[in-house]
Amino acid sequence: MLPPCARDPEGLALLQTCKDNPLDVAPRLILTDWLEDHGEEELAKCLRKSIGVDEAVRLDGLVGERWAPLTHCSNGWIRWHGKYDEQTLAILPDSPWLSGLDFHRDSSGGDFTAKMIEGLSRRPMMKHIVRLHLDLRDKSAAKALGTVLARDPVSRQISDLSVQLADPDISFDPLLHGIATSRVLKNLDTLLVGQGKISRRSFRTLLNSPVLSGLRTLSLYCRDFGDDGATALARSPCLGNVVELQLFGTGIGELGVRELARSVNLRNVIYLGLPFNQLGPADIGILGGSPNIGRLEQLNLIHNRMTDSGLLALANNPRLTRLSRLIIGNNLVGDAGCAHVARFENFCNLKWLNLQANQIGPDGIAALARSEHHATLEFLIIGDNSIGKALSQIGRSARFRNLKYLDASRINEQGDDLGGTVREFAQLSLEQLRFCDNQMTDQGLFAIAGLPLLAKLKDLSLWNNDVGDEGVISLAQTPAAGGLKKLELAQNRIGNQGMVGLANSPHLNQLEELVLNANHIADEGAIALANIKGLPNLRTIDLSENPIGEAGRQALATSERLKNVRVTV
Repeated sequence: MLPPCARDPEGLALLQTCKDNPLDVAPRLILTDWLEDHGEEELAKCLRKSIGVDEAVRLDGLVGERWAPLTHCSNGWIRWHGKYDEQTLAILPDSPWLSGLDFHRDSSGGDFTAKMIEGLSRRPMMKHIVRLHLDLRDKSAAKALGTVLARDPVSRQISDLSVQLADPDISFDPLLHGIATSRVLKNLDTLLVGQGKISRRSFRTLLNSPVLSGLRTLSLYCRDFGDDGATALARSPCLGNVVELQLFGTGIGELGVRELARSVNLRNVIYLGLPFNQLGPADIGILGGSPNIGRLEQLNLIHNRMTDSGLLALANNPRLTRLSRLIIGNNLVGDAGCAHVARFENFCNLKWLNLQANQIGPDGIAALARSEHHATLEFLIIGDNSIGKALSQIGRSARFRNLKYLDASRINEQGDDLGGTVREFAQLSLEQLRFCDNQMTDQGLFAIAGLPLLAKLKDLSLWNNDVGDEGVISLAQTPAAGGLKKLELAQNRIGNQGMVGLANSPHLNQLEELVLNANHIADEGAIALANIKGLPNLRTIDLSENPIGEAGRQALATSERLKNVRVTV
């Protein structure tokens, strides 16, 4: 049962205004103000936090109880996320507040069948849906969904549609036909089609459909899309309105890249993603020389075969001056590529740089540290490179003072003591630090506990290191740790004493999420947590894969202090 304000006529009228204008975020912000004024401050906070970001915001604690069974906020809408079954269908409310349905598979299955789709289509709640994300089991399910989308059982206000198939060899054609011929889908803004096969004829029919006339975000995850699909898309007028384009593992090659690069329809694209396509130096060179990518602000080329020459081609394009996010992890970029990023003005406005899992060494890091351009950089992902102690140069460089997020996981192949490297982070303004799988001992955590930046950190992830009780207790007893909201210490060697120290910390008052799976915590530590004195804002804790026995499990299950905390054992 939703709270009383969910039935307030004024709130429902404001919600309907949001749905009448699904592409305008302003009505949703007005609705959050109304919710706040009517006692739903936490829900309003979650809704605001979800707007304009990729990750959903989970409804936890008391707000999760009040708005159950609704589970998440996404882009200002309240939705349900989980596995579909008959029990789920029975508990979902036919309420306008249920604006999105995300039914995804998990390890036990959970794909939609044709029968499930027919059952769902008969529910009045489908008239209220703005966001619909489904994982389909087979071809009959795809056909059934296509039939439903082509007629009235679904909301005319659907703006965000995502469909993925369980088997990449299943045809998407019946579904695409239903979308292309739909009399209902008039506000489609976002379309994601993933994992299945698409015939050339069906894709061309979809591209020519008026349903896509207002499309602004298009994501395709279809391995047989290939150069023919890229050519058809490049020549389609619907691409002219698209601002976010992602072609994930679509098998495109030089011909497809060339067609996209020379298409004037690409000129409005702000985000371009071509990940997992095995694009080589020549392909990236063609893209880098395009006269139609001048509006690009974000470029995602992870998991290709890009080399230093590809970065040089991007650097030399005189129109490519707006890049704020460059994602080129899992390529073949080396130290010379880092030097290109550091040197050329095309990269001077970067706020986000992902260089993970390339071939970068100490010389590449030194080039970045000497750069005159990266004062705007806020997010740096440099893990899975053989950097080791050279990372300290980033900490010492004045040009990285605005860095908010640093992922330097798996950089320590040599097994060096990185405590001194961590101490060089003293002048950084980090809010999130990921330093995982680096063979870091308690000495490294002592170093972090003694840094001024700890007072600014909100998220600290140190999983799969060699941290023990002494390091954890040191952190728990440090007043500067009071701002931490998330702490990940999985796969270390933390035992009962460490758990006791965390549970009774007088400083970790903002901590909401604690991850301690695969450590050495037994019943004593679990009982200490059950009788917790600190951590007043804790919402979730993961203790799975620890040697906790029946006594510890019982204490956790019956703990009054943990009744609003999601505990995984």
